[in-house]
Amino acid sequence: MVTEPLSKAGATEIIFPLIMSEMGIFFRHSKTMAKFKGSFKNLALSSVSLIEKEAVVREIEAIIEQKFLQYCDPGIPVQILLRRISRIGFGRIRLATRHPCHYPTGVEMRQEEKEKVFAICLDMIEQENALYQIDYLRRFHWFIDHTFQVDALVYLINELRHNFLGPLVDRAWANIAAVFDHHPPGYC
Repeated sequence: MVTEPLSKAGATEIIFPLIMSEMGIFFRHSKTMAKFKGSFKNLALSSVSLIEKEAVVREIEAIIEQKFLQYCDPGIPVQILLRRISRIGFGRIRLATRHPCHYPTGVEMRQEEKEKVFAICLDMIEQENALYQIDYLRRFHWFIDHTFQVDALVYLINELRHNFLGPLVDRAWANIAAVFDHHPPGYC
């Protein structure tokens, strides 16, 4: 090619790799990520405030939404899958920035932060369960299985040891039950 092809606004057949590419470009070259040395893993540094971390996540989320996700057609299975997988992906980034393992030994997370992480993990598990509920996405179950959110599930179960009542707790238990419905013993 003599010239670079023009990009097209909207969803195309290669939307998934385009999103992955856009995220890679953002993490490597954006001014926002310069503070984190261009690495997604550096978002977990305890020396960076949660406000700064959340700003990074909101920025990349807005870019992906504006360039790609807003054009997804809810009638096209791959694009439904993509929207939900993207939401799970942003949840993974948020969980990585707030994960309890980043706290020094003996330092406990504030209750407000625990609730935020709980909500993030619950949303991730709900998104995954929703993908299993859509019958015409059955052919994509291999992909959903491949991206299973173990960290989110473990965090929910761990926190439920201490929380016994409330609508969020009921939602969490219902979604954990659904996870086991989708992954029965001997599934793998």
